[in-house]
Amino acid sequence: LIGCISAIFSCAPLQRQYFAEDFIDSVDVSNPEEINALIATLRDSLSIKMDPSLHRRLAVYYRLLGTPSSRRISIDEIDKAILHSPDDPMNHVEKGLTLYAMQFNGDARRSFERAARLDPGCFHAWYHLARMKKAEYLKNMCFAVDNEEAIALYKKALNVYDTHEDTLFNLGLLHIFRRMYDTAGKYASKALLLYPDNPRH
Repeated sequence: LIGCISAIFSCAPLQRQYFAEDFIDSVDVSNPEEINALIATLRDSLSIKMDPSLHRRLAVYYRLLGTPSSRRISIDEIDKAILHSPDDPMNHVEKGLTLYAMQFNGDARRSFERAARLDPGCFHAWYHLARMKKAEYLKNMCFAVDNEEAIALYKKALNVYDTHEDTLFNLGLLHIFRRMYDTAGKYASKALLLYPDNPRH
């Protein structure tokens, strides 16, 4: 019986829960049938005209399906976008997001860093680098340097987009772990002023 159960789970596709932060643009669909319909529509458009932005959007939808095979296709699609528009930082950000969803953290980090080099004002590059470093710190909270690096990256993101809610929240949170309560309070106060309906602030 145990062997049968193990076999069933070993055949099931590995899926990682996705979060709103995993997507640059808001994604309003989660039903696989709807996503596949959108994919088919984009593929029809690509058969008529080559457009890197369509490949990038395809990469997003394949990532949203959340299976190992769909994420591999997502990488293929974003690589096509990069091939045609290698200097567009958002293509590299999208690739980093898919790699991060696949838990290829080193490759994901390099993609975000590439985006930041192409455009130091790319908010999404700094923000997702900060998310990765924060997650690394929260695994065991043993290395204060990880917290400091996450804060530095979130500050770079905030310099580009100074009212971003999640960035403000995380700067407050990470300063609490450093016992810098006054600084944490300043970020929380700004977030509360801008987003009074969110109780976490």
